[in-house]
Amino acid sequence: MGVVLTIDGVFPDAGTEAAFVDAVTALVKTYAPDLSTATLSTDYNGSPELPVGEPVPALVISGTLTPATVGAPFHASLTASGGTAPYVWLADGLVDGLNIDSATGAITGTPNVAGAATIHVAVHDSSEPPEIASEDFSIIVAGPVDDDSQFVAEDTAQDARLTALEAGQAAILDKLNQLIPPPAA
Repeated sequence: MGVVLTIDGVFPDAGTEAAFVDAVTALVKTYAPDLSTATLSTDYNGSPELPVGEPVPALVISGTLTPATVGAPFHASLTASGGTAPYVWLADGLVDGLNIDSATGAITGTPNVAGAATIHVAVHDSSEPPEIASEDFSIIVAGPVDDDSQFVAEDTAQDARLTALEAGQAAILDKLNQLIPPPAA
């Protein structure tokens, strides 16, 4: 698909070509619906249809952030497609302890704080002017896992049950002692 420039809806012909070229003195950069680029330069060949370059896909970010845990190593890979490589990555709102690799888009580290956060990630390509894409990602960081916490809770409950049982046994023994006279000496 090409981009066609006209003067008042009329294609320039041999008689109007000079006026048409004189009327357009700036470099024209137009994005067609299929994201291909058309440019008009001083070497315009007189054809009413300008050459269109290869389609350049829009720059997009993809990937997801999985839940993280305080004190546990974290790794997530974000990718860029489209535009012109190499890419440069930036992030704002990273959880304390996490970093983004500016060359690869990998978010790594060991989170230090539990909670939910929104991380704003941006990437730009190496074209001039650079294409920029950005996206917000949500992450949930759970509190630290204490391997002994389950056992502590179970031990506490068991201790409470034993204390109640011992108290119950003592009460029963007291009642029995009251009902049964001591043996005669």
